[in-house]
Amino acid sequence: MDDLLSVQLPAHQVYALSLCGILIALFIARQVLPLIYIWCRALFLLGLRLFSYTFIINRHRWAGPWTISLILGRGIYVVSNAVCLLLPQPSRTELASRAGYLAATNITPLFLSFHLDFLANSLGLSRKTTQEVHKAAGVMTFALLLLHVSLSLDLEEVLDLYRIMASASVGLMAVLSIVPLRKRVYELADKTHRALAVIIAFSTWQHISTAAYVQQWLLFTLIGLIGLVHAVQFLLFLYRNTRWGKPFPKAYIINDGVIVRIVLQLPRPIKIDAGQYISLSIMSSTLGFWSWAQSHPFTITSWSPLKQDKLELYVQCRGGLTLRLLHMGERNCLAFFSGPYGKSHSLKEAKCVLMLTTDFGIIAVLPYLKKITATHKCRAHIIWHVKRLSEFAPLVALLNDYLQDPTLRRILQISIYNEGATHNEALGDHGRVNTFPHAPNIAEILQSEVDGDSIPEFSVIDLFVLSVSGSHELRDTTRKVAGRYLSRGLILEELDYQQE
Repeated sequence: MDDLLSVQLPAHQVYALSLCGILIALFIARQVLPLIYIWCRALFLLGLRLFSYTFIINRHRWAGPWTISLILGRGIYVVSNAVCLLLPQPSRTELASRAGYLAATNITPLFLSFHLDFLANSLGLSRKTTQEVHKAAGVMTFALLLLHVSLSLDLEEVLDLYRIMASASVGLMAVLSIVPLRKRVYELADKTHRALAVIIAFSTWQHISTAAYVQQWLLFTLIGLIGLVHAVQFLLFLYRNTRWGKPFPKAYIINDGVIVRIVLQLPRPIKIDAGQYISLSIMSSTLGFWSWAQSHPFTITSWSPLKQDKLELYVQCRGGLTLRLLHMGERNCLAFFSGPYGKSHSLKEAKCVLMLTTDFGIIAVLPYLKKITATHKCRAHIIWHVKRLSEFAPLVALLNDYLQDPTLRRILQISIYNEGATHNEALGDHGRVNTFPHAPNIAEILQSEVDGDSIPEFSVIDLFVLSVSGSHELRDTTRKVAGRYLSRGLILEELDYQQE
């Protein structure tokens, strides 16, 4: 063995072996690695389509739609809690303690922020994902707390007042979270949800602070973390709403048919990106005594590459606060806001952007039109599906104003599918807006766009962004169809603002 190790190759053999190694490396880099990339990309897109674009359970009144990735995520979450609960095998007393400890652990992240939007921004998550996580954590907390209380009663423990308060609050919160009920009494459910959250936080603190199985240092660390996050959020709120020598934010409310336009004058300019929104509180006696405590998210329709000191919002009046805004007439009100929140989708490399919207969802894509004109210059096609176009006359006028810009006119095409119309008609004299008296066929539209039929200069689109802001039906249909074109460069983005 020592003789073999002591053998030294002549220099010319080392040179020959090195040359062979370089040639083999170049061959692998040129021929093999591209094949590996192609196969890996194909497998990734196949998995993406299977796991994220295929519905196992379609949307129903009470639940759905569920994809494989969603089911796997929730399954892992349930199994993780079950393992922590049952392993190692506990006694009944230990099981009750573990259930209570896990319930407190799962509910703690839910108190990290006044608004889920702030938490979503801080973690880089979408509003939809954060809401799903919030909902899953709430259901898990309810199940674990139910087990904790049931076992405590079975063990003939005397339930203290705080456990009763927390259990009753979580149970009532679960009832109010039922989707059909929440939609009917949204304003009441939202206020009650916040009040119950305060009761749960207080009751949980009072109960676990005396529990023997809870480490006091861990408890105070969590409380400190929650306090720090709330302090940061409060300081940001003060910074954006106050400025020395400047008045507080003012909301100028303008009625335009069944749509309310709000112009928010800010004391301090802020940078707003396309697709972002703010949470707005308007103080007015006309809106009721508790108007200061009501905060609603509104999408920002104005966009500029620079900081803005004036934000424009369009409000769809349905009920509650938004309906009272419509009835109060035109006036100026004191207002406070938090944000901006939301993720702005990048369009830098896109050659074509298709935006699918229904009804009031058009307001979510308006800022992207300005951004495309100012920065990207890619082609944009808006598909707008409405039941009755006459209800959205102010937004039609706004689109026509956008098309007066010659740059935007060249790259923008708008197709309005108006089910209330009896014939095709063109809007404006620019020739870029067409209406059709029927609902859009999403499959045909996507096929045409991906093949580049609408773009003379491109025979096939190799990088294509699809943005969706609309009804459940539109989003579900689009996701099912979009999975077919992932290998053609299609990227599906759902905007934060959705109608339902």
